Amino acid sequence: MRGGPCKELYKVMGDCTEENGFGSKKCGEHALKVFDCMCSHPDYHHRMLAVMKSIEEHVVKEHGAYVARKQVVPECFEYQ
Repeated sequence: MRGGPCKELYKVMGDCTEENGFGSKKCGEHALKVFDCMCSHPDYHHRMLAVMKSIEEHVVKEHGAYVARKQVVPECFEYQ
């Protein structure tokens, strides 16, 4: 990400997270701009986009399993 068409947006996001901490709500808008830029340039960012898609699919699958488990397992049997 240090090169290519989104490098300036990535730098701004990096500066924000360095100043405010990773995951800071203050940097959310910068992160969205980076992701929008990446999606606008799939020819350059195809590998990263493929990884992000794979992660998204995994999270959706795991969330579905978690919701199903919560519907079956009573709270008193949950790990603390």
